[in-house]
Amino acid sequence: MLRQIAALPVRANADGTIDVFLVTSRGSGRWIIPKGWPMSGRSGAAAAAIEAMEEAGVLGVISEKPIGAFHYVKRFSHGNELCRVDVFSLRVVRQRES
Repeated sequence: MLRQIAALPVRANADGTIDVFLVTSRGSGRWIIPKGWPMSGRSGAAAAAIEAMEEAGVLGVISEKPIGAFHYVKRFSHGNELCRVDVFSLRVVRQRES
């Protein structure tokens, strides 16, 4: 089974509401959380934080332990493979303008 990492970027507002930051996928245009492959020399949490910055333009404090996981079928040109995605919570501190 393949493994990926993801960040769930969230921000608590002064009025008690919570914002969840999502991005759209390039292929289908569906709303997703930022995810990617593990990075050599980086923890899963660190890699998830980098994915959140690259894909959603958010920076913040990442949880060191996953808050959960999900499975999906990853499509490749050579066929499909099951993939487990470990999800790390990211408390958004700053959002890039673009």
